[in-house]
Amino acid sequence: MTVSPKELRDELNDFIRSCRATFDRKSAPLSLGERINLSTTLDTLRVITRQAGWGRSPFYFTDELASTLNTARTLRELIGKSTIRNVKATPPSYGTTQTAQLLQRGIAYYDLADFLVMLVEGIPPDKVIDVADLQLSLVDDEEPQEPELIQGRLAHIVPAQKISPVRFTVLNGLLAIAHTPAEPVAEDRSGTLSARSSLIERGKEILGELRASNCDRRFLSELTALQDNLESSYDIVQLGIINLACDDQHKAFEAELSTAIATKLRSHLTSISMYLAQFPEWQKFVENAAAVELNEEDVRRSQSIVHQLASDFEGRPDAVDPEVPRTLRMISDAVSDPAQAGRRLSFALIRTVENLCISLIETVSKFSQETITKSSKMGSFALATTFSAFILKYTGALTALSDGVPGMGWLKSALEIMMKSV
Repeated sequence: MTVSPKELRDELNDFIRSCRATFDRKSAPLSLGERINLSTTLDTLRVITRQAGWGRSPFYFTDELASTLNTARTLRELIGKSTIRNVKATPPSYGTTQTAQLLQRGIAYYDLADFLVMLVEGIPPDKVIDVADLQLSLVDDEEPQEPELIQGRLAHIVPAQKISPVRFTVLNGLLAIAHTPAEPVAEDRSGTLSARSSLIERGKEILGELRASNCDRRFLSELTALQDNLESSYDIVQLGIINLACDDQHKAFEAELSTAIATKLRSHLTSISMYLAQFPEWQKFVENAAAVELNEEDVRRSQSIVHQLASDFEGRPDAVDPEVPRTLRMISDAVSDPAQAGRRLSFALIRTVENLCISLIETVSKFSQETITKSSKMGSFALATTFSAFILKYTGALTALSDGVPGMGWLKSALEIMMKSV
């Protein structure tokens, strides 16, 4: 059985979501210990699968596959035991039908776990490699690294940019924002476009009333950004994040607004939330955010990195488009309180940092490749050198962030390679 790294990750993550949906329900009479074991196993599996198949490599990694397989086997065994115990311990009030449903559900999830084990066991041996082959040896500190080796390792390790409120690109020799069209569900495209037109008109009306009031200027600026994004028909995840930030601020400033305006604004923000639900990219972002556990320290660290990089970027208009630092600050400011921030806002901030690192490191890797082919220009050399300096300046903070956030393990390896090449 041959599957791609993406297919494996998708299969495992779908399995995790299905298990959580079932075993978090109180109707399944699992003991507290069984619930804890299932939760721990699923979290372990989630972390492993998010890091499996790093980058664009068509291979799997030995350690990750071994961990995935062991965790899958543990899960299969636990589900099997829980199913039998649940049926034996089913209270009389359940009745025959409920007991049969419980047994059927347990068997279905045991079969899923069994399929998962076979899926991993069936990966061809020639598709499995040791991750150490793609990393630098920490023993040979004095051994110089060839450009071919550096470029090759970075190309294997660095993933493609991920679903996030912000993606980056290099345009005309400058780091810039890569705006992506907002694509709704194809089946209801006309309805979604009609809803967007109505939201735009309602937004203009509300902004007009707020400008004539004593509304807080910062809140008005945030709502204006929401309207601009809605009218642009680009960057649907960014629209969702701004809408969440506006909703948080609306609660803080609602007392300053008239009842009529406050009601209109509340309805408008809710309508935008319903509009967002028509976009697969937003739905996927929400699912990803729900699957990741973040702590306050990671969020604060991300905010610090973003603000410092924004300041650095503002001082280098020769290398960075001015829209980049403005957008970075906007995403960071959406998290008003890291201790109380919701998962989506926190995840948006961290994913933005990750995409920025991916873009910067990709440029450095590309320069290495151009050096190999002897086709690099002075401009690309200067840009790659600048980007390398940007990211290496924050090696310590980025390494700590990659250690704490699932799916960012690639960053630590990439930074090690870059440090060795300096």
